[in-house]
Amino acid sequence: MVAASLSYARERAGQDPQYTKYPATWLTKGCYDDEPDQAPGKPNLHAVGSQRHKPFEPPADTSVYANGF
Repeated sequence: MVAASLSYARERAGQDPQYTKYPATWLTKGCYDDEPDQAPGKPNLHAVGSQRHKPFEPPADTSVYANGF
């Protein structure tokens, strides 16, 4: 449990503390059994090739919609 708490502390370091679980919540919900987030420096499995996924952005030129699609 100590190792899990240290892992969670490292995982949350430098992030917004608003989203860090309170110790009582972390214990009562059994969060010590959760798998930690991916460690920095490891490859992102959601990346495509060497690029990360980018959300859809509509084209700046809206004439592409002129054909009715």
